[in-house]
Amino acid sequence: MRHPDQWSPSRLVKDPRTGRFRADRTRVWAGSHYIADLQCVEYVPMIQTYIAGDVLDLGCGTAPYYEVYRPKASSVTCVDRSADERVRAVVDVVADIDRPLPFPDASFDAVLLTDVIAHVRDPWALMREISRVLRPGGHLVLTTPFIYWLCEYPNDFFHPSRFALEELCARSGQQVQVLRSYGGQADVLMDTLNKMFPSGLGHRLFMGLVRILDFSGWLRRDRERTRETYSLGYVLVTRRA
Repeated sequence: MRHPDQWSPSRLVKDPRTGRFRADRTRVWAGSHYIADLQCVEYVPMIQTYIAGDVLDLGCGTAPYYEVYRPKASSVTCVDRSADERVRAVVDVVADIDRPLPFPDASFDAVLLTDVIAHVRDPWALMREISRVLRPGGHLVLTTPFIYWLCEYPNDFFHPSRFALEELCARSGQQVQVLRSYGGQADVLMDTLNKMFPSGLGHRLFMGLVRILDFSGWLRRDRERTRETYSLGYVLVTRRA
């Protein structure tokens, strides 16, 4: 990271009493509060477990998960295609990740790619490049939406299914360690409603509905029943052979 002393949280906040991370609703767009909570539950444990050593945060943006992996990182290299004001303080290398990565073979112990692959024109080539820069035994943690809106229009190309993710790994020499879906049919509905009512009275009523449905257990039951066939997205962990 270029200036770690200038980094500041942009998506998660750490509870000083429990040490646990949660989505910071003051920094996340209100229309994404629902999915941000789900993603935090799924993403954080995988990042804490597998991202360590010499870390490449690829397509890092503002490096929202830096505080999660920092305790186990020996070094952090942040790469993004943009050097705009939001990311200038953290980005070490400005590079288009649709092109070969500007690093020697076997440079990193771990690669983090969070919600980026949807915006890559050639994910097959990117996965081969990730395999190239990972050391043998190194890990990739990749997260991606599946049934989700076009959030970076028009740069939204690839919302992979479970089977597409498995094929990406097979073609790039990476072994699947973990492949988890998150969200189910009801969660897709709730995320859609959240984006329809991101502010004002509608948003307050929506969040009240979420609390009621969560308390009833209906969201959890539907999630477990439909998460494989109607998932909001996936968390993938691979190991470089």
